[in-house]
This record gives sequence, structure tokens and C-alpha cells, in this order.
Amino acid sequence: MQVLEVTSPNEYGPVFLKFTSNVILLKGQMGAGKTTFVKEFLRFKFELKEEELTRLGVMSPTFSIENHYTIKNQNILHCDFYRVNESNYDKEEFLESLTDFDWVFIEWSENLQLEDTLIDKCVVEIQKSDKDFGLHRKVTIS
Repeated sequence: MQVLEVTSPNEYGPVFLKFTSNVILLKGQMGAGKTTFVKEFLRFKFELKEEELTRLGVMSPTFSIENHYTIKNQNILHCDFYRVNESNYDKEEFLESLTDFDWVFIEWSENLQLEDTLIDKCVVEIQKSDKDFGLHRKVTIS
């Protein structure tokens, strides 16, 4: 487990270099910055500008549940399972589909108990702090 502290989303670069899997489970309270984390990863990995992220429609998939992006021939899946549970979502089918993607980011994975599966994954927990007007984050990678 590794812990990093950041005061701005553009300081996430060292976190991205610690990934040991292409499946990232994002944990954190509402408003912790999970979607911002995904945006910053895409900006960092693919050297994108804000207007390119906007054009791609990179945003929280809270209502769509899944957002798919293709960037530089890589397929990215960004899920938000806040409104999902095992009774209304086919977990096995979802797990089988992960091989179709180069990168997978899953917010609220605990609602499908994905940490208990055998998939290779990194778990990133983002915790907000009141320091620095609420911009400070503690990021734990396991």
C-alpha cells in the first residue's frame, strides 16, 4: 500500500505511475474527486488538453452508468455504480467484458463487491481534507 498527498489534481502524475493493473477501482465519498481523477489520468496518459476532454465528453457516468472513450486507439471504460447493486446489474457479464478495454475505471465498485473478485486490479482511495480550502487529497493505492 502506498499513500500520497496532493493539493491539486494536476499532481496526480506520480499516482498514475504506481498502477500495476489496467483496472482501477476508485473509492471515496461523494465529491472526493473520483471523476476528476479519471480526467487527470486521461490528460496525463494521452497528453490531452481540457478542450479535448470536453470534446470527448469525459464526465461522471452517474446517470449513464458507463461511459466509453476511444483515445489514440485505446478503449477506456469509466463506470459509476453508485445507483447499481447486484440485483439490478449482471456482474458476471460485466467482468467478462473487461477484456474489451485497455483501461477500466470503476467508481463505487463496492456496490457490486468487485474487490472480492479475482480480477487483477488496483484500488485507489481518495479522501478529502479541509486543508487548502478543500483541495488537499490523501490518495491510497493498494
